[in-house]
Amino acid sequence: GKLKILALHGWNGNGRHFDKQLKPLTKHLEELADFTFVSAPTKKWWSASPDFKVYHGIEESERFLVEFVEKHGPFDGVIAHSQGAAMSGILAAKKLFPFKFAILISGFPSRALIHQDLMRKNEIKGVSSFHIIGLKDDVIPPEKTREYADAFETSEIWTHSGGHMPEESWPIQELKDFLSKFLATRNKL
Repeated sequence: GKLKILALHGWNGNGRHFDKQLKPLTKHLEELADFTFVSAPTKKWWSASPDFKVYHGIEESERFLVEFVEKHGPFDGVIAHSQGAAMSGILAAKKLFPFKFAILISGFPSRALIHQDLMRKNEIKGVSSFHIIGLKDDVIPPEKTREYADAFETSEIWTHSGGHMPEESWPIQELKDFLSKFLATRNKL
């Protein structure tokens, strides 16, 4: 069978809109994977305090996703953008539900105080990450995304010349190769 991938949108987004944004990529990956798009209960996975040290509402989002995965999962991996990509690292580090890989677009390490130990170098184990970085991203500085990649013990980085969301170019072949590894392992079992 195909890989099952959970898709987490960015801040102030929803699953339907994220599905549209990702179409230029996902239409090329359909033989490898099925994508399930989920919407955050309040359009965002948390609201940060002004100093970014507290993430209000994150526990509710964690519970919501754990329940969603119990109902619709299990999932082999996640694909996520911006705040959703940051959320994915928190889920992976806390091992809230099992998944093997994360495709993270313009992600960043959580700045909440409660997560600082989880975001240290090589702290996130057992989940391979593929980070997509826009060199002209004016929302999340590219160096933040690189720092985030360092938190994963196993990570790959792909850069493009665009901004916060790749418009023109997507790493289609690179992601086919990345996903094929997980498909091969899964179909051996």
